[in-house]
Amino acid sequence: AALAALKAYVAAWNGHNPEALAGTLNYPYVRIADGTVDVSASPADFLRGAEPGRQRTWFETRLEQADAVQVSSSGVNITLRYTRRGRDGTAMSTYDALALVTSRNNTWKIQAISSLGP
Repeated sequence: AALAALKAYVAAWNGHNPEALAGTLNYPYVRIADGTVDVSASPADFLRGAEPGRQRTWFETRLEQADAVQVSSSGVNITLRYTRRGRDGTAMSTYDALALVTSRNNTWKIQAISSLGP
């Protein structure tokens, strides 16, 4: 279920739909990257932030690897590698990250992402 939540997050990125992306997150949502820590308290807060606008800088995010490294009944830490691709399919960048996926009311969503890239 946690891996399915991660795949739904990536699909929302690739759908270029900020509202759908916001719907894949549990709140407060935390993003650690670019030397900053961003916290979104709600979907509206997330949509006002910088993250939805980042979708314009690449066309597709491809999940290259995802491995659950810590698992409990309410949360899973997943190490992942993803590649950002341009409209022509050319790889623009590849990054490693850690995602915390949590279950609330029997629904799994992304709670936090820590990325070694932007």
